[in-house]
Amino acid sequence: MNKYLFVLGRDYQLSLLEIIAYFKTKQIKHKLVEYSKHVAVFSLESVDLKKLINKLGGCVKIARVINPEDIVFAKNKVRYAISDYNGNSDSLKILKELFKKEKVKGMLKKAARGKQMMPTESIKFIKRGTEFVLFKDYMGKVAAVFDPSEHEKRDKKPKYDFKKVISIRLAKILINLSQTKKGTILDPFCGYGTVLQEALLMGYDVIGVDIDRMIVSDAEVNLKWLRKKYHFKGNSKLIRGDSTKLRFLVRNIDGVATEPYLGPFWKQLPSKEKAKEVMDGLEELYFEFLKSLRVVLKKEGKVAIIVPKIRTNDGLVSMKFNQILAKTGFKIDNYFEELKFPITYADEKDKVEREIYVLRQ
Repeated sequence: MNKYLFVLGRDYQLSLLEIIAYFKTKQIKHKLVEYSKHVAVFSLESVDLKKLINKLGGCVKIARVINPEDIVFAKNKVRYAISDYNGNSDSLKILKELFKKEKVKGMLKKAARGKQMMPTESIKFIKRGTEFVLFKDYMGKVAAVFDPSEHEKRDKKPKYDFKKVISIRLAKILINLSQTKKGTILDPFCGYGTVLQEALLMGYDVIGVDIDRMIVSDAEVNLKWLRKKYHFKGNSKLIRGDSTKLRFLVRNIDGVATEPYLGPFWKQLPSKEKAKEVMDGLEELYFEFLKSLRVVLKKEGKVAIIVPKIRTNDGLVSMKFNQILAKTGFKIDNYFEELKFPITYADEKDKVEREIYVLRQ
């Protein structure tokens, strides 16, 4: 097996857990060698790296580990760039010595900001040059880069409300965390259908449920638009219904990826009293939903779910989620010993923090 450097996204714990979940689901032989807040080193069987990075939501770049002394130059001029993630400078010295020995002119392209190239920079540069990633004693040659323009294209769906839509990146992460090998993925709070969209493009059948009739209609428009724009075989079904009564709506679900209703859109931080009032209602919603889900989810099915924490001027208001799990019979699926769920997904500007869990029965 070859070694690869996976450059992780902003939420490195979530990125790493997603990668491991994906390998487990797709039965890709792998071994995690080591990791930091920026890079994970994996030993892997042969994989199509460009296809792989398109399936992941939290990975920025993938580089194949190389020995700089084994590099063969096809030209006497080489354009190269370095993205340094706390690498050992010896690798770079060896590379420069190799340029001198082979009488090759190495032309270094510096990153626009800091020590690492951003994805948009990398995509343009590697068309005519070579980007190397440095991490500890490893040097890797970049083979695949996340292309944000692809997400931008899919974000231009006909129906969209930024207050009610999760990012494509997060949708992919949830799908992969659900560890659904094949069959049907359910989003019981589907909104405008972002999770459904990404699951279809990843080869799943999907079912979306939402209580709002107009939003279900808009989601249908979005999925029709997706079918015209992309080629995929998956089947989709949209249901207007109450997700606390799933037993009347669906059956035999293989996996769940969802962001339930997280409360109102806050223009400013609420009072602690108001946040607690909202959280009481959300706790009832989550309890009834999970109780209903157990009836329709296959025994081996996993649930990737987001749980809110509301920020106030007086601190965070959290959901009593462990109590809800105890009452509904779900357990947290901590499949990687070193990192435990929940994983917090939040920006400092967010009024609501998201805690991500993976659940099993």
